[in-house]
Amino acid sequence: MDVAANIIELKANSLERVEEWAKTLNERAEEAILTLQNEGVIIESWFHLSLDGKDYLL
Repeated sequence: MDVAANIIELKANSLERVEEWAKTLNERAEEAILTLQNEGVIIESWFHLSLDGKDYLL
């Protein structure tokens, strides 16, 4: 199994947009899961980090 992790610095004031994206994924969970399965993804996770006043996704 391949494992990958990336940390992405969010643009200033974009956290609200990320939260909307997460809400959309949850609302369309069935479609999102099928897409990930078709891509061979077994586990997909992301985490929000706030470091030194900047927001990141991991």
